[in-house]
Amino acid sequence: MKQTNRVFQGWPENLIFHWCGYFESQGYWKHEERYSQDFELIVMVEGQLSLVIEGENIELSADDFLLIPPDTAFVGGRETHNLKFYWLHFGCDGLAVVSNGGNYERQSGYWQLPETSETLLLDHELVLLQQMQVLKKHDFPDHTLLSLYTRTLLQGLSDKYVKYHQNINTSHFLVDYIKGFIKWNYRNDLNVGSISDYFGYSPGYLSNLFSKESGITITEYLKRIRLESARQDLLTTNRLLREIAYDNGFTDEKYFSRVFSKQYRLSPREYRNKYWILDKM
Repeated sequence: MKQTNRVFQGWPENLIFHWCGYFESQGYWKHEERYSQDFELIVMVEGQLSLVIEGENIELSADDFLLIPPDTAFVGGRETHNLKFYWLHFGCDGLAVVSNGGNYERQSGYWQLPETSETLLLDHELVLLQQMQVLKKHDFPDHTLLSLYTRTLLQGLSDKYVKYHQNINTSHFLVDYIKGFIKWNYRNDLNVGSISDYFGYSPGYLSNLFSKESGITITEYLKRIRLESARQDLLTTNRLLREIAYDNGFTDEKYFSRVFSKQYRLSPREYRNKYWILDKM
């Protein structure tokens, strides 16, 4: 995805949830022409989404997200298949678009939301989106609770964006390269040794550097990426557990179940049975 430097920033006011959903294409699909009066957040899970937004071509892949501003016309670009993504419509005042990026400074209550990103790990945000699919089914008198969820999600995006760019300015350049390499290759047979070989550094040096700069080991970071991808597969597919484990880089199904249970306090099967109730629309 071609990243932009546009950022929506300001003190958010009158934020209100409008609607959300989870989309899964059947065969080849192209987004219909639309003019949105809301903000629309699209978070990719699988496949590629091609859009033309006011004449600009945008290509989204798994783990990317896009924030479309109000009063924007857009339409699908090329047809794609095997497509899965979450979408969220909301209204919000007080956010202005800045074309040269944010200021990356933390201010309480002040948001900096990038238009696009392929670098932020949207783990907690995906959990919130999944929970919102469940909550919207309840017959609440208004959208107060879902608006709170929306605010929490967007605040999290803003915090991660600011923190990521603050770290870029202070951390070693190799750390971001390693994280990017892991995100693109986590399904393969990766470990500290193979990653070190790829970058041409000793395992000890790379491990110490990564831990010092990130506060987490390479092995733990790799495991988190794999678990989050597996969790998405549990919620959005009916594939067998062993297939999900192997497809996300776990060579032992029992080990996968053990680390998944430790991370999410439920076994993979229990987690699927409890949360696999998403609308596909």
